[in-house]
Amino acid sequence: MRCFFNDRTIYNEIKEFPPGYYYENGEFIKYWEIDYSEKEPPSDEELESLIRSAVEYRKIADVEIGSYLSGGLDSTIVTALAKVEHTWTVGFEDYNEFQWSEIAAARYNTIHHPILFDPDRFLALARELIIAKKEPLSVPNEVLLYYMTQQAAVKNTVILSGEGADELFFGYDRIFRWASNTTDFDIRVFSELYTYGSEDDIGIVEDALAPFMDLKSPQKIVAAFFQQAHLRGLLKRLDSASMLNSVEARSPFLDYRLIERLAGVDSHYKMKDGVVKAPLKRIFKDIVPAEIINRKKVGFPVQLESVLSSEQIEGKTAFDKWFNFNLTTLGEIL
Repeated sequence: MRCFFNDRTIYNEIKEFPPGYYYENGEFIKYWEIDYSEKEPPSDEELESLIRSAVEYRKIADVEIGSYLSGGLDSTIVTALAKVEHTWTVGFEDYNEFQWSEIAAARYNTIHHPILFDPDRFLALARELIIAKKEPLSVPNEVLLYYMTQQAAVKNTVILSGEGADELFFGYDRIFRWASNTTDFDIRVFSELYTYGSEDDIGIVEDALAPFMDLKSPQKIVAAFFQQAHLRGLLKRLDSASMLNSVEARSPFLDYRLIERLAGVDSHYKMKDGVVKAPLKRIFKDIVPAEIINRKKVGFPVQLESVLSSEQIEGKTAFDKWFNFNLTTLGEIL
C-alpha cells in the first residue's frame, strides 16, 4: 500500500484531520460528502463548461501562473485551457516523457522547461524529503516532483496540475475495467491489481476499503476509494513537493462541482466503447494534439531498480526495498 488510510499517520495517537469536516467545540462536524447515487451523464457542452470554469477559477492570482506538463492528456488539457507562459516537466536522461511534453508545448507556444534529473541524486534528495516531512514518501516520483518544483519556483509560485482526472474519469483502466465488468467485489483481485509489495496485504486492503463497502457496487467501491482515499496520498505528495518550495499547486480537475456532477455516472460514459477517459478525448480533440489523445498512459516514471542499486537494502521487489529505505531513514531521525 502506498499511503496511510482512514486518517491514520505513522505516529501513535496522531490522526490526520478528516476531509469534509470542520472542528468546533471539541467535535468534528461533516459539512460535505460525495453522493454516489446513479446520475445521468452530462452533455459534452456541460462538462466542457465545468472544466473550463474550473481552470479559470484557478488562474486567479497576483503572480504569474505556470503549469506542469508531462505530455499526458490531463496536464495537456489544463495547459491548453490555462494559456500559461511557462510549462515544466521532469525525467531521467534515458527515461522520460520529454517527447510528448514538447509536442504539447509547441502546440501552445509555451516556454517549456524539461528538467533533467540525475539518478545519482535520487537517494540523497529522497532522504532530504523524508527528513523534512518526518513521514514516508507515498511514491518515489515525489522526489522528481519536488526537484522539478524547486526549479519552477524561480519563475512560477503558482502552478496548475492535472491531478485528479484519473480518479474522476477512471483513468486507471486495468482496475476500473475489472470493477465495471463484475457484479461481486473480490477483494483479492483488487489487491492484486492495486498493491506492489511482495507480502499479502489483504488485511490492510480490507481496512482501507472498509469505509466504501456499503456502496455494494464494485464500480462505486473502487471509484470512491480512488477519489477519497488513494487521491489523498497523491495530493499529499503534490502539496509537500510544492509547499516545501514555497509554491502553490492547484488542481482544476478537483473542482467540487466536477466531483459532484460525475460521481455516480457509469463507466459506460467515462470509458465509452472501451476508450479510457473518452469524454475528455472527445471534447478536447480539437485543441489537444492527436499524438497525445492516442498515446498510452505512462504515469510518472521512476526506475526503482536503478536508483536503489547503490544501496544494500533488503526486499524481494523494488517496492519492498523502497518501503524499507523509507522506514530505515525515518528510524535514523525519530
